[in-house]
Amino acid sequence: MNVTTTEYPNTWCIRGRNVPPSNEYPVRRTFSGARNDVRNEFIQYFENISELNVWNNEKSRRVLLSTLRGQAETYAYGMPVIIQRDNNRLKQKMEERFGHTAIKERYVTEAKLRKRKPEESLRDFGQAIEDLYRRAYPGNPEIVEENSIKAFLDKCGQSEDFRLAVKRTRPNTLQEAVINSVQEECLRVGEKDLAKHFNPVQRPIFEVKDGDSDEDVTAEAEGTRRENVDRNKVPDNYPRNNGKGSQGRFYNRYKWHGRDRSPMFKNRPPEFPEPRRRP
Repeated sequence: MNVTTTEYPNTWCIRGRNVPPSNEYPVRRTFSGARNDVRNEFIQYFENISELNVWNNEKSRRVLLSTLRGQAETYAYGMPVIIQRDNNRLKQKMEERFGHTAIKERYVTEAKLRKRKPEESLRDFGQAIEDLYRRAYPGNPEIVEENSIKAFLDKCGQSEDFRLAVKRTRPNTLQEAVINSVQEECLRVGEKDLAKHFNPVQRPIFEVKDGDSDEDVTAEAEGTRRENVDRNKVPDNYPRNNGKGSQGRFYNRYKWHGRDRSPMFKNRPPEFPEPRRRP
């Protein structure tokens, strides 16, 4: 017959064995006291399981000892038996050895010396720094935020120019610092790709001399080859008036008849005769 035991009210005695009921929450985590194993997080998890399963002090002590691994297990079983059998004293000794006070400086130092890995994203890097400071200051979110931003800005980029560019954005939170650094990184990658694939067009440079009109320069810029002709020595060309351009209309041979000269050609030099109408 199955009966509930008096020593462990939440277990059943079957043929002399204490068997946990099927609805009891199992403990799925262990504590080894290693570098990445935070005791405060483990204790919080363990106490939640203990409350859900309604364990008394003796049951809680025994389950706690069974979850220890590595150096934590060696330290606990190396203590006197009188301390091992006292739940409160056992927790106190474990706190002194693996608790927040003993490892605070280690987390702070690790966060300050933390560097971004080659394949690590900026978001993962910022989260890793924040986790270290949260372990060092579990009850001070303001200190965690302030120190996380400073450590991230000091180590977010490989170059000093990149870090200064992100610092100039003056982020108020770690999330803003991560977003600004990601944007800066994308801009720099885009500029490198553009410079890599961009082939500048070799455009000819034309020298504009006195007497050249806008039409001449435009024609040369478009690739039209022009003869290098001195316009002041071509008899059939109109004089440039010392580089100032024409002062009036071109001669219209169909308008002026007779032997008289056009008014615009009265001061024409003798070596450049007036154009004559063909018979």
